Parts: sequence; structure tokens; C-alpha cells
Amino acid sequence: MTEPPWDWLGGSIEAGRAVILAWSVVGVGAGAVLGWCLGGRVVGVATAVPLTIDPRMVDQSITLQADGPATSLALLSLAAAALTVTLRSGRWRAVAAVVCGAAMGLGILTKLFDVGVVPCVVFVLLGGGHRWRMLGLAAAGMVSVAALILLPMVDAWPAMWDQAIGLHVSTRALYPGISGTFLWLFLQTEWPLTALAAVGLLIGWRAGRTAWMVGVVWIAGSMGALAATRPVFPHHMVLLIPGLALLGGTAIAVVVAHVGSRFDSRRWLIAVGLSTAVAGAAGALLLNHALTALETPTNVALVARLQALSPASSLLIGDDQFDQALAARDAPPQFVDTSSVRLRGGGVTAATLETVLLADPRVCGVLFASGRLSGVPGFVAWVAAEFPVRNGLPAGAVLYTRPACGP
Repeated sequence: MTEPPWDWLGGSIEAGRAVILAWSVVGVGAGAVLGWCLGGRVVGVATAVPLTIDPRMVDQSITLQADGPATSLALLSLAAAALTVTLRSGRWRAVAAVVCGAAMGLGILTKLFDVGVVPCVVFVLLGGGHRWRMLGLAAAGMVSVAALILLPMVDAWPAMWDQAIGLHVSTRALYPGISGTFLWLFLQTEWPLTALAAVGLLIGWRAGRTAWMVGVVWIAGSMGALAATRPVFPHHMVLLIPGLALLGGTAIAVVVAHVGSRFDSRRWLIAVGLSTAVAGAAGALLLNHALTALETPTNVALVARLQALSPASSLLIGDDQFDQALAARDAPPQFVDTSSVRLRGGGVTAATLETVLLADPRVCGVLFASGRLSGVPGFVAWVAAEFPVRNGLPAGAVLYTRPACGP
């Protein structure tokens, strides 16, 4: 769901960021629809606001990763499920059910952790009229989209399985999952939303039992999916944010209804305006602090050296994909991913890497920056012999190049 529009827009980093941002906007809109349909206008708005300013959601709107679009697709699927049980027209309800299943299928194909949201979709669809028919239409939409995408790539199924499932299964023993320390680090940036969701857990059912239950089921299902993930990284935790936002939205709706019943309309508007201003200012400060804690600093000096030491048309194999991408130096397609999971669990050996390096004359260098590639036994010695020009880079990184590989 990210590559086709990225390709249509020119295949640049700017195009990729535009696509990621667009999916983030879809997620915010879907969250608003979801809350509105299940709990009313206040729940809809109060759900959309955290999705807009939450640090992890914002981080995923500017980072070229699959987690943000997958979370937005899960939200889109659940919003369509909510429309399925609230629309009056039978025809449009059927359309919404198909869209619900199609979005969920796309979400799971984008990032497997979306399976944690499937129980939410089933719960919502079974709560409306013609429940089994709508559930069947959603299942048909999911299967149809999966078939449309996967059947043309039937020859690549073994490789896709190895990359999406087998790779993570083979490395489960090598990486820790969710721990108390991991959750504590999550709470350091997400404590305001988590605290609001905790209030929603206690009183939010008064704003709408369905919205409250969906928030609870979303969090439970997401935690189950993340607990099964190896390795789990901080950006994976973005899947929890919509559930927390929905529960928080129910808490705000209860408070708004309680306060509104005790003020006349003029005082109520003044109170809402002041509260919005204070909340906006506090939200901006919290967002700035949290994003600073989340951001990964770019090694500007390393990027500049990569550009100076290699032609723009050349390829590099490296273990610092982000700085390499910022330097606009492509990698061979087989090794765009040189993460520790790929290198340790994908059966990658020095011979595998050497074959790729020798097969494409455009490959003019190997970047050792994070220690992942240097951990492949025998690879450093082979690279030093085949790419004899050793270039020291900032932060202890090293770029080996061929003599004819000048800029």
C-alpha cells in the first residue's frame, strides 16, 4: 500500500514521506469516524485529537516504516465496520462491510501485527443487524484483496513467507519480547494518553458501551500481537495508540456531558474555549518533548562523506540504511534490508554477500557503521581484499571502495 503511490510520485524520499503522511491523515479521519459512530460527536473528536498529536503517531507520519500505514489501515477497517452497523441503507452497509474486510486484509499484508485488531472488527460487526451476512461480506473483501495481491506473485510465496514469518520465527530465541522495562520506556513518552485511557477504563462506559468495549478489545488484541512479536521495537507500540485514544475519548465525553449539564450555554462555551487553549498549549509542549526523546539523530558528517566518496549512480551495501538513504546511495535489492534480524535469522553468510557484490558492477563499496555486517564471519577480511581503499568515516564507520570508485 505504500510502494505503488511512492512509485507513481517519482520514487524519491519526498514522495515516500508524502505517502506516509497521507496514510496518517487517513488514520486520523478513520479514528474520528470510528469514535463518532460508536460513541457520538465528542468521542469522535476526542479520539481524533490524540491521533493527531501523539508523539508516536507523529513520528510514524514522518518515518518511512510500515507501522504507521498498517495502523491507519486497521483504523480504516474498524471505521468501516462501525459504518456497517450504523448506516441505514442496506446497500451502503454492504459496501462498508466489504471495505472493512479489504482494509483489514491490506493492513495485515502491510504489517502482520494488524491481526491483533481482527477481534475488534468481529466484535463490532456481530453487534449490528444482519450480523452474519455482514461478517461474511467482510471476510469476502479480505480474501478478495489478498488474492488480488498475492496470486500474481505466486512464485515469490516461499521468499515472502521466509521474510514475513520464517525470519522472525527463526530468531525468536535471539531477541527479547515485551518486558516491564520496555513498557516503562513506553510510558515515559505516553503517560498523558495512558493516564487518560485509564480514566476512560473506569468511567468511559457511560459515554457508550460499544466504544468503550472496542477500546478495551483493541488494547488487549494489540498487546497479544505485540507479545508474539520478536524482536519488538519501540515503533511497533504505535499499534496501541488508537485503543488508548478511543478509551481516552470516552473519558472526555463523560466529563463534557457532566460539566455541560451544570453550566448555561454561554459559560459552557467560555469554559470549552479556555480548556481547549490550555490543552492545546500543554499538548504542544508534551509533543515537542516526546518527539525529541523519540528521534534518531542523523550523522550529517557521515552522510556528506558517503556522497563525497561514491558516485551518485553507484550502489553500496551497508548496515546504516537511514544515513545511506539520506546520502541517496541505493543498495542492491537483495540487501536493502541489512537489519540484525535479516542478517542473523535469514541465513546470510559471507558467501551470500560476496555473490551479490561480485554480480553487479555498480556496487562500488561496503559500509560498516553499526557492527551488523562486521558480525558476519569472514566478511570483513574478504571486503578488505576486494575493496582495498579504506575510508575512515565519522563515528567509527568505515567505507571500503574499489580504486575506480571515486565520486
